Amino acid sequence: MPIYEYKCNSCDVVFEIPHSIKEDPVFHCQECESKEPLVRLISKNIAGFIFKGNKTEASNWKEKRWRVKKNADLELKQIERYGSGSRLVPNIGGTEFDSWKDAGKAAKEAGMDSSSFEAKSQESKLVSSDGINIKKWKAAKEKKDLA
Repeated sequence: MPIYEYKCNSCDVVFEIPHSIKEDPVFHCQECESKEPLVRLISKNIAGFIFKGNKTEASNWKEKRWRVKKNADLELKQIERYGSGSRLVPNIGGTEFDSWKDAGKAAKEAGMDSSSFEAKSQESKLVSSDGINIKKWKAAKEKKDLA
């Protein structure tokens, strides 16, 4: 039930009186006992609003923060466990090569376009021997540390 503030015009005393929103009561001053009705004041709510329930803006920030932190942990674990590097094995005409650089050289010698092999060669420099893309791993680690 809301609490309203009322003021007596005769003695300037302020009262707090709880009553229903639907009521339109007429109160009289208890101090000076005047017959003049009290004037309802528009008061400032010092504490602000308090939201109750499960799905309010006041409670969602905690849940969102928890989800962000959980996702950052999960992303880092997935990168560490499964890697994030290229899973393609370089080959030309059915012959597999150990590195994209070697495949690019072989493609050049065979008279083929080797530009796609150069891009993969640059990309493979970022991948560790475990198949983890170091750049993606660092980004996921920073994201986890910030969460």
